[in-house]
Amino acid sequence: MARKKPPLSLRRPGDVVDPQRAEHFVRGLTPAAPVEAPAPAVVPPDVEASRRPDVQAPAVSGSKALVYRKRTDDHRRRMTIYLPEDLSRRLRLYAAQHDQDYSVVLAEALDALLARKGVR
Repeated sequence: MARKKPPLSLRRPGDVVDPQRAEHFVRGLTPAAPVEAPAPAVVPPDVEASRRPDVQAPAVSGSKALVYRKRTDDHRRRMTIYLPEDLSRRLRLYAAQHDQDYSVVLAEALDALLARKGVR
């Protein structure tokens, strides 16, 4: 049986090391000049940032699952859900037609369902 190849992914370039500072470190010497902060890693222009500007983690909580959304001015808990393909397609179409976020549509639907079931 053939083994599957591992998936490939892009990596960010590592920090740039000054050769002179590296040589001083290897020889056990102290740097003559004050040490400057390393230059930030350069991200290629075709790679999008993974953070959305309208979503930020709250400063109080250490949990990355809790986020504050500036656009809607509320706190939310990040979740992963799995939907049947047909239901996912209908959700995307409805959200696009009504210019709404998936989260808003799902929250309204779940709130109505739980209210109907008597869950508060």
